[in-house]
Amino acid sequence: MKDFFPAESNQENRKNKQVYTNAEHPAEQTLPEILSWEASDHNTFTSILKQHTIIITIFTCIIGYALYTESPIMAVTFILVGIVWFMISERKPGTVHCSVSSQGVVVGNSLYEYNAIQSFCILYQREPKSFVSFRIQADAFPYLHISLGTQDPETLRTFLSQYIPEKTHRPGIVDMLDRFF
Repeated sequence: MKDFFPAESNQENRKNKQVYTNAEHPAEQTLPEILSWEASDHNTFTSILKQHTIIITIFTCIIGYALYTESPIMAVTFILVGIVWFMISERKPGTVHCSVSSQGVVVGNSLYEYNAIQSFCILYQREPKSFVSFRIQADAFPYLHISLGTQDPETLRTFLSQYIPEKTHRPGIVDMLDRFF
């Protein structure tokens, strides 16, 4: 991940990538030089009340256990974690500008060059919005999920397939927890 500087050239990074010309591309259509859209900076949930109830119950049980075992540091720690979680969950979702171009994928002020992206997958399972998932070279969080908003998934698929392969991404435990919470 790099900060985005439009003046930088990415020609050296694309040497080993297979790049189609418009005539060779399977879709045989003229594509724009850049696709851009606005995406939410975090997920919106349909059952906020259910989510809050479950998490508050979990925190209450942990804090009760800490008090029962006479661990005041643990109790205070989980009280603070609960307060921080509540403050984060109550903030209004913002928007972030996303785009794809011949240089790479830009999310906000960060550029993910194509040589740092192993594959992509467009996910339709997350209702009501579609997401694009990128498998990036990272140890802790190897997947980058971006909401497509009003961007046409098929146009994005055609554009991205010029630079990186499309592979199915199997959801990990973090993705399952993200869907629940």
